[in-house]
Amino acid sequence: MSGWLSDARRDEVARDAARLLRDGRAADVASAIVAALRGQPGAEQISSARVREHARGMAMEAFGSSGYAHHVAETLERAEETMTLLATQLATVTGEAPVALVGRAARGEVDADPTCRIRVVTDEPIGAIAAILVDGGMPEPSFATVETRFGRLDQIQVDDAGVDTRITRLPTGAKIPLDADFRRTASLPSLHLPALRGLILALRS
Repeated sequence: MSGWLSDARRDEVARDAARLLRDGRAADVASAIVAALRGQPGAEQISSARVREHARGMAMEAFGSSGYAHHVAETLERAEETMTLLATQLATVTGEAPVALVGRAARGEVDADPTCRIRVVTDEPIGAIAAILVDGGMPEPSFATVETRFGRLDQIQVDDAGVDTRITRLPTGAKIPLDADFRRTASLPSLHLPALRGLILALRS
């Protein structure tokens, strides 16, 4: 078992991990923490939240408050474009396809390793959803299956201009709430399209 790190040491490692992410020398928070420890144990003691807090502070220092708001808006606009594409294209095939952004991005938290988690309610096959994205100009995606308390769900993963975008298909018959936590009986932060557009407009203002 690794020795316990002091709070000051944990903060130092989290700050170094945030720098690695900022400089593009780590792909995600977990690998940044390991790299920041430089071969020493204790990665499990460093919280992702602390790394992201430092990353947010560094970004705000670099951009200024107004510039940082625009930085967040740019990331959220990637999600808004994808959600709009899905909602409009699926509507022409199956009718209304509810879509939402969930998780940290729905709170406007896009620092460190930005991930936009999008959910869409539809019975269209995952391959058809991927085709919509590619036809809309996105890169070829990869496919995954997510184990949840609701059963297995199909997911598309795509790098959208540096933003890790993950689109999970919720079958209509499963009646899974768009904001459901997949692990626990709880809800996640979520934004449907009008709310997301409103947040982006506020950030741009």
